[in-house]
Amino acid sequence: MLRSRLSPCALVVVLLCGCHSKNVTSPSTAYTGSLGVETFTATLALGATIFYSFTVPRDGPISLTLLDLRENGVPSEAAIGLTLGTPLGTGCSSGAPTTVTVSATPQFSGSYGAGVYCVKVVDVGNLVVPARFSINITRPQ
Repeated sequence: MLRSRLSPCALVVVLLCGCHSKNVTSPSTAYTGSLGVETFTATLALGATIFYSFTVPRDGPISLTLLDLRENGVPSEAAIGLTLGTPLGTGCSSGAPTTVTVSATPQFSGSYGAGVYCVKVVDVGNLVVPARFSINITRPQ
């Protein structure tokens, strides 16, 4: 049996460092700056993942809203995966996607630091044909 040589205290520090996200800001004060909205529209192939990168110039809230999803030009009620991450090479490093359907309210939101982010869209197996989608990205200007 392999035994760890880290003390319990050191192990806790290592685990906490692995879970820390440098982009999350403290929600101690409400954001008072202006927000901009940009729309990401693309076609998601069956079983595919697609991402879009964008820049956030200052700390503040980011939200993602799946506004439209169409299969064969017809509005779809299918659920797809949606998540926020950071660009990594030719991909988007992120956690597990949240399964969402079209809505007028944000399906994802949080406070983040200035930086470059990406929205990742995933077919989680619910699409019947490639689907055209539109996502609003609301972020500090």
